[in-house]
Parts: sequence; structure tokens; C-alpha cells
Amino acid sequence: SWGNNQHNETSHNNYDKLSLPRMCTKIKDEEIIGVSCGWEHSIAINSERNCFAWGNNDCGQCGVGISSPVIFNPTAIKSITGQVKMVSCGNDHSIALTMEGEIY
Repeated sequence: SWGNNQHNETSHNNYDKLSLPRMCTKIKDEEIIGVSCGWEHSIAINSERNCFAWGNNDCGQCGVGISSPVIFNPTAIKSITGQVKMVSCGNDHSIALTMEGEIY
């Protein structure tokens, strides 16, 4: 990941602007099958259909159930564990589609 990183949306635990790609080491052991990036947050889906979110969370857009303005470590979205087909991130919101066709 790379870019502005004003809210740790690159998952590198700092606010440094990154002009070159860097590996997201905190989820390197996960088999990632999908990713979506919002304005200042990101969500990845692993092969077990779990989602991990990080970055700006001032509106709860990371969906991790904690009211922290910034999520530094990729954190599991436990309310939709094991069922996510795809996810999309907007400015201050996120949306997930499950394998059963439900939208969260």
C-alpha cells in the first residue's frame, strides 16, 4: 500500500506519506482474495471469507465495533465472519455482500 496515509489507511502504523508500495506486513500471513479502499480506510477479505479493516474510523466505517478514530492494525470485522463475498468502501461508509446475497 502507498499514498497519503493521513489516517494510517496504508496499515504501516504511522502517518508518513508513502510514494512507493510497501507490503502490509500485519496481514501478510493471510491469503487475501479481495480488497477495497475508501477515502481513508481499507478492508481486505481473506480466503476464509473474513474481513479485516484499518484506517480512519471516525464514522465507524471500519465496522469493527470500537469507537476509535483510527484503527492501526488490520482488525477482524466479527459481525460478518466467514461469509463475505465482496466489500466496497466509500468516503465514510463500507458495504459487504455475503455469499448468500445479503448486504451489510
